[in-house]
This record gives sequence, C-alpha cells and structure tokens, in this order.
Amino acid sequence: MELHSEDQVVTVGYFQGGKARNVIPESVEFGGTFRSLSHEGLAYLQRRIKQIVEMQAAVYQCSAVMDIREDAPAMVNDPGLYEHGRHVGEALLGKSKVEVFPINMGSEDFSCFAEKMRAAAFAVGIKNETLKSHQPLHSPSLSTKKLCQ
Repeated sequence: MELHSEDQVVTVGYFQGGKARNVIPESVEFGGTFRSLSHEGLAYLQRRIKQIVEMQAAVYQCSAVMDIREDAPAMVNDPGLYEHGRHVGEALLGKSKVEVFPINMGSEDFSCFAEKMRAAAFAVGIKNETLKSHQPLHSPSLSTKKLCQ
C-alpha cells in the first residue's frame, strides 16, 4: 500500500441521492475538494480517491463515473518577499498588529502565479469579536452584514 506522510484533507461538501425515505435511488452524486501542500500530495489524493470510489462501487456491483477537476495548488510564499512584506507591515502598523498566518489547506487562485514567479500572499483585515469578524472566511459563523452597514 502506498503511503503519503504529508498533511492532506478531503472534504465531501455535498451528497445527493433520492427524494423518498423508502426508495433506493437509481444514482447518487457527491462532490467536494481535496487539498495538500504539494503537487505530489495532490496526485496521491487523486489516485486514492479514484481507487476508493471505484472499489466501493464494485463491492455493490455498481459503476462509478468520476469528474476530478484540478484545483489551485497550495500557496507557498517566497521567503524573501514574505519577510519584506512582514517588515513593512510591522513598520506601518506596529509589530503587535501583524500576525503570522499559519500554513493551511485553503485553496488560493493566486498560487498559480506563485508557481511561475516569486510571490507572497498577505491578508489584510480587521478583528472585531463583537461583530464576529474574527471568524474564518468560509465559516457559517462569519457575519459581514453589520460590518457593511
């Protein structure tokens, strides 16, 4: 069995089947995302997802059709540009106002540019716990209504 030691995540974002509780649907569809911190990790996940889906379908004498689309790779900052940006932020805002953004599994389209040239991504924002602006971007707890009024 092939193993991969890097952090990875698979999210099943939706699952759709029939509409009645007592009828087995003719087909089922599900979808989501898979993320890794490297191209090798993404390739590994793609192979494993395909293997698992096809094997599970075969167990029930069914077939599986897959449509795997390439997503943006992990955003990896250029160390020199990152340090320069951090120093500029600290000079403008003060060291206590600049937080290090940890490596995460978020997908960022900007990462496609970062594969072709030196790049660094920074997040600029506010933090107001009363207005819940401190919640993660795609969190159901994030509320921007009061911020935009």
